[in-house]
Amino acid sequence: MDTFTIFLIIWLILPLVLLVLWLRERSRNKKARIAADEADTARKSLEARYGQIISVEDEVAKLRTSAGDIEAGQADLRKTYAEKRAILQKLEAQVAIYDERLSFAELGVYEPHFDCKRVLAPTFQVLP
Repeated sequence: MDTFTIFLIIWLILPLVLLVLWLRERSRNKKARIAADEADTARKSLEARYGQIISVEDEVAKLRTSAGDIEAGQADLRKTYAEKRAILQKLEAQVAIYDERLSFAELGVYEPHFDCKRVLAPTFQVLP
């Protein structure tokens, strides 16, 4: 076989080989495109589902802010509790006076708390 015949055979077979290779590559590209599209839709669905917590730094900042707010609320609550507790103790001391009188009444000792002169004053009037 001379070189011309070899060149002619290669010239006739080469397009077929290149066509087969091109079709294989095209099929691979199509499969890769389909896989990329599926991955993209999966990513989008995950972003839609967990979109609010994807950014870890943002979520940590939100949680730290809310923790600071809660701690500030606790400090306020403790402060107002201390003030109101002092008021309660003053009121308990004032009510304790009346409580002692009641405890004596339970023992049978009664201390009257009304004015006898006003109660015993005559309330009858003589009609003409």
